[in-house]
Amino acid sequence: MLNSRNKSIALAAFILVTYCTANSAIAGESDARNAGIFDAAGGQGTRGLLAALDGHLPLEPRLPLHTVICATLRANLTSAAFAAPTTTDPDVDSIAAVTANPLSSNPDTARIQAALNACRKGGVVKLAATSLNDAYLTGPLTLPSGVTLWVDAAVTLYASRNPADYTVAGLVPGDECGNASSTTTGKACKALKKSSRGKSRHSTPINPLAR
Repeated sequence: MLNSRNKSIALAAFILVTYCTANSAIAGESDARNAGIFDAAGGQGTRGLLAALDGHLPLEPRLPLHTVICATLRANLTSAAFAAPTTTDPDVDSIAAVTANPLSSNPDTARIQAALNACRKGGVVKLAATSLNDAYLTGPLTLPSGVTLWVDAAVTLYASRNPADYTVAGLVPGDECGNASSTTTGKACKALKKSSRGKSRHSTPINPLAR
């Protein structure tokens, strides 16, 4: 039976083998660099190996610092509105509502995009709830490089259901997003969220943690 010390060594060896196997596709230079790190750590025993492995793990998700928040927006909609009369056809952005006012399909796009555009690199735009409202409804958004969109834990960010909101500019009638035709190129639709050139950090719509 293995004693406690041998069990620790066996565990460290198993983790090390698993890590190296999972990263076998890394380029040669990276492999050589990692090998040097682990060789040096190996001389420090189990603790050294575990510390070396820990240093190569991805960072855990964490909330942004409040000091980097450029703007905090407040919700004007309630998630309950997206369940009336049903979850598949809510009144808030129904055909009748959009016909009466086209902005009903994405009422929050302009103010979210304006806040993102005004935010400095490394800054955060936070979507927050109020005591009554907890939802946003948006069309395509572009995240500037280095800017984070923080969707708070109590908030739901809904995407527009109107294909016209996603149509790429300059397309002729018949080629718009959501319309299958013989001349459609497959590039007629914008993504809900895209990043400007350069490294950009952003949260997912349903995850309150920034990445």
